Amino acid sequence: MANTAVILSSEWIEDAGAYQHFNLNPKQQLALKIHAMATELAAIGGTDYTADFESLIAASDGLNHWINPDQMKAAEIAIHYANATNAGGSPPSAIGDKLEEAKKLCVYDVTRLEKACVYLTGAMGYHSSF
Repeated sequence: MANTAVILSSEWIEDAGAYQHFNLNPKQQLALKIHAMATELAAIGGTDYTADFESLIAASDGLNHWINPDQMKAAEIAIHYANATNAGGSPPSAIGDKLEEAKKLCVYDVTRLEKACVYLTGAMGYHSSF
């Protein structure tokens, strides 16, 4: 099956309306994001946490119980680079080289960069199985 991207405005806006702030608070939005990710993990052959979120929380606490917000953001970047490499990409290994390649992105404001992040998440589509 093809890796179906989610990049149409209808998929971003109209179909996503139920997830907006007038229906959900930020904690509910995050909970739904985690639920969707847990559902995808189960679908691709990983651990199925959807019936036991306590196990998910315990697993994540075991890895990062004392992590601060900056470390969490840094870990997410490292995970994205590891995933890019595991998918066959060749990102530079040195942080300076990564910054050099990404420096043109730094001219955009944070909101536009966040939109690009959502776009890329949709463009990558679903993930492969274990």
